[in-house]
Amino acid sequence: MSFGIHIVEDTFSPKLANAPQRILQLVTEAMKRVGVDMVGYARALCPVRTGYLRSTIEFRVTVQLEADFGAYAYYSMYVEYGTFRMEARAFIRPTLDAYWTELQTAILQAVLEVFK
Repeated sequence: MSFGIHIVEDTFSPKLANAPQRILQLVTEAMKRVGVDMVGYARALCPVRTGYLRSTIEFRVTVQLEADFGAYAYYSMYVEYGTFRMEARAFIRPTLDAYWTELQTAILQAVLEVFK
């Protein structure tokens, strides 16, 4: 008894050839989409006095598959973690906690999209 395989049409090899660039592109787009939601959520949680701290909250994809998320006002760390005179009023950490699973899911879906 013998068995053989005859490939009639190979649709997977072309997908493999372009996979690295396509994965990078789709994952970056997915990260940016979730990042927009994260910025909105963090701005909603951010304590406001003048509005400057809220205006410095950003999410940006820096290099391949890496992102920066935070507030860039010089005093943002004091608001986030508190001081001996002021309690912490966290807005970055709760945002990361709320969107961590959504970010992972978006990345996974982007990778799976390449091999559809």
